[in-house]
Order: sequence, then structure tokens, then C-alpha cells
Amino acid sequence: MLSENIQLSQPVNGWDGEASPTGFIDMFDLLTNPDMGIDIDIGNVPDKILATSDHTTASGHLQQPSFSLPASLSYKDPSSLLQRREFSQVDLQLTSDLALHILSSYLYTMADQGSPPPFIHPSYQYLKEIDTDRPSPLSAAMNLAKMLFIGHGTNKTLIWKLIQTEQERLLYDYSKFNRWQALEALQSIILYILLRINEGRRDYTNFDTKLFISLNAICRHISTNFGKLVSSDELNGEMIPWKDWVFYESRRRSATVIYIIDSILYARISEPGPGMPEYNHAPAPSPLTLWNAENESDWTAGYANYLHANTADGMLKNADLVALREAATGNQNERWYAYADSFGLLVTLTANLII
Repeated sequence: MLSENIQLSQPVNGWDGEASPTGFIDMFDLLTNPDMGIDIDIGNVPDKILATSDHTTASGHLQQPSFSLPASLSYKDPSSLLQRREFSQVDLQLTSDLALHILSSYLYTMADQGSPPPFIHPSYQYLKEIDTDRPSPLSAAMNLAKMLFIGHGTNKTLIWKLIQTEQERLLYDYSKFNRWQALEALQSIILYILLRINEGRRDYTNFDTKLFISLNAICRHISTNFGKLVSSDELNGEMIPWKDWVFYESRRRSATVIYIIDSILYARISEPGPGMPEYNHAPAPSPLTLWNAENESDWTAGYANYLHANTADGMLKNADLVALREAATGNQNERWYAYADSFGLLVTLTANLII
């Protein structure tokens, strides 16, 4: 029986036909580059997809909703999508094996202990800026994951149909999401991709391309309406509101998971673009104490100490983790391993693959 917390709407238009979708921008570009366009004939988009809310940008200009991913496009899963990449170097192959096991462990911990994966903030339920009657994408995703992992005699075909329905709901509604709803939607799609990787290719999981189309659309919405991966205050070593920091840090961690998945598996539905130019220069995953801070006052005190340490030693950036991984000693090396959480250690492990 479904949990009362899982609220799923009716799916949008079906996807049928044999032709594969074309013209989709790479997901990594969409995370940070709102100026990249897609040439879509709006006349071919169904009215129900066009009936989305407009958005106002920080400058006061009206931001039209994106029509780049109409749900009526015909689709067929590429056979190579989410297959393992082969590495000629043994150490990279072993790194990718271990990283994949770690990503899978997030699902088991989430289902067994109810703990969100380390790219989802522990207090995500309490950070919403406005009350809304919309169903929580993350609550639905986590409940569906629990049903898959701990349900005995579970009808997997039914659960994966519910996952597909939820994916379609997010694709239909994403243009109306505020920043927290959009972040939850993005992280939910990532969870569904991790579940799909764990489950393998089955008849009932055969909607890989839909998952990545949804991922692209939500990433584009976030980058267009809610800025880049890092704020200027963070780069300048200045204090930032707690909720803003959680949003940026959660978004960076989510982008990193996508990078790791793509470094291990074929996870693109288009040719790669220029990527995320600011990713390498964004802050490395935050200290454990900051990520797990239960309230703003605890976080503020910890962040002040973090900024002070950065003044003395410099802010660790993602690009620094490659050299740090190879270094045996050094102040930055010791500092990093002293404060990094499990996610930071995963990023260090995969630094040679993603940076």
C-alpha cells in the first residue's frame, strides 16, 4: 500500500514512436549556462505544455518559461545509455567501481535509516521559503525508494510505473517551481537515476531518456532563474545567509553527483558541450560541521570559523582536490581530511575522473 506521503498526479502526454530525440543541450551546460538556446518550433508544442507560469528575473524582466523539452517528442532509449564506461588504466577502473558502490550505498542508507544522501541537505524539509500544497518531490522519491528496497513481495513494475509518473509530473510542472521546489525536483530525478542504475535495464525501467530529458529541463530552469553554482559572497570570503548557502552547496553537490555518474556510465543524451566553467573554481564540498548544522546560529558560528581559516590558508576549491589526492602531506591536505564529510571524500576519490 502506498504511503500517504506519496502524491502523484496524472502523467502528461505519452511518448511513443521510434525516432530518438535530437537537439537537446548537455545537462552540464544547463546547470550553469542560461544563454544556451534550443531551436524548437513552438507551434508543435502541445497547449498543455505551453500553459506554464511566467517568471520574473532579479532585474524585473519577465522570464518566459522554457519550451525546449515538449513532452510529445517521440522517444526511444539509446542502447548505450547508463552502460559502464571502460578505462584502460586499472586505477581508474577500480576508482569507478568503488565510486559506484558508494553511490549505491546512499540508496540503502536512505531506505534503511531514513537518512537522505549527502547531496541532499539533512534539513531540506524545513528550508522552504513559502508554504505550498504541492507534493514534495523528495518525499515521494524517498518513499518510492523505500518501497523498492524494503518491500517484501513488492510489485516492481507498479513502483517503476509510479516513478515514471512522478518523472512526468516534474517535467510538466518544473517551470512553475521556486528555487527549493526546483532543487528538490533535480535531486529527485538524480535519485531515480541512481535507482535505475541499481536496478539495471528491465522492461519496466525502460525510460532512461525521459529521466535525462527531465534532468536537462530542470537544470535549465534553475540556471535561468536562480543563478550559478557559487555566489560572489562565497568567492569573496564574505558571510552569506544560511538558506542561500544551503541552496548553493546543495546544488553544487547535486551537480557533482551528475558529474560522477557521467564519468562512470554513459549518461548523456546529446554531444557534450563546454561544461560548467565555474565548477573547478567553486568551493570544495563543505566541512561536515557546516553541512550538518541543525540551525542558523550553529551554522553562522561554524561558517565564521571556516572563513577565518580560509583567510589564513585559502579556500579549497574543487580543482585543488586533484593535487590534494596525490599529496601525502601539507597543511591543506591535513585540513581537508580533518573536516571533509563522506561526500567530500567521494569527490576526492573521483577527482581524476571529474575535474
